[in-house]
Order: sequence, then C-alpha cells, then structure tokens
Amino acid sequence: MTNILDAHVSAYEGKSIYDFDNSILLNWYPRRVIDIAHDARSLLELGLGHGYSTACFARAMTRHVVLEGSPAVIANFR
Repeated sequence: MTNILDAHVSAYEGKSIYDFDNSILLNWYPRRVIDIAHDARSLLELGLGHGYSTACFARAMTRHVVLEGSPAVIANFR
C-alpha cells in the first residue's frame, strides 16, 4: 500500500497546478475543524499532507497525533 501512497507525493512538493486551491482550502479547513471541536482537547489527524493543518491543530489541541502511511510524504515533509 505504501507504493500507492508514495505515488502521490508530487502533489505535496509545491509544484502542482492545484497549489493555490490547496492553500485556500487548507487554510480554511483547520480553522473550521477547531471551531467545531472547540471543546475537544485531542485530535487524530489522518495524513500529513502539506502540514498546514498539522501546525494549526498542534497549536489548538492539548494532544495532537498524526498518522501518515506514506514514507515518501514523511520524507518530503522533513
């Protein structure tokens, strides 16, 4: 399965035609989740993606865990 996930790493390298759309969506999405889950203290995030939401969630939650299945996405994020 990691090979399937790794095939999409180029979408997270800043060279996609969808980068502008992703930026708009990913800057709205974490704020919306935080607003809805305002009483929550912890959050499980499935997928690292671009890291935008990860940074927002880490600041807003007491406990924030990210589960990423692609070694290539993890390496790209580092």
